[in-house]
Amino acid sequence: MNSRRLAQVGLGLIGVWALLTSLTYLASLSAVVGGGEPPGPVMLFVGVPAALLLGLSYWLVFQNARLAATIAPDTESTSAHGAADLSRVLVVLLGVYLLVIAIPSLLNAMMTFLAAGEYPVAPSTGGPVRYLLGSGVQAAIALFLIFRPERLLAFARRPTPAASE
Repeated sequence: MNSRRLAQVGLGLIGVWALLTSLTYLASLSAVVGGGEPPGPVMLFVGVPAALLLGLSYWLVFQNARLAATIAPDTESTSAHGAADLSRVLVVLLGVYLLVIAIPSLLNAMMTFLAAGEYPVAPSTGGPVRYLLGSGVQAAIALFLIFRPERLLAFARRPTPAASE
């Protein structure tokens, strides 16, 4: 299996995971709307991330050939560079997975932070700020893994210093 095929399979599996997660969001959305509560805030906090995950899952499942071409531009992996290509593809796939996880939570955290002052009995904004910063850091790490996988691989392959006694 060459690197491009591995990237396609990995992106497709991440897309299926995103689809299942969006269905979980939609199930919780229907439970709240069916319970008689006003759907306005729930649509904002749950519906928008669910719609975003549905779009991401479509893109990852059905358009994974184009994405895989950017991850692994060569279709034939040689034996000399096979391990390097495999490592690079796996690091980028990890970044894509982390980004798919981070985007809905970052969107939800931004909406929670912006709406924190709207409710009279809302807790302090310290919790939403921590959640927003955590989701932002996760998205930044994911983007770093996607766009700079060589940096992480170079760090992992650095020579270890000899132990001094």
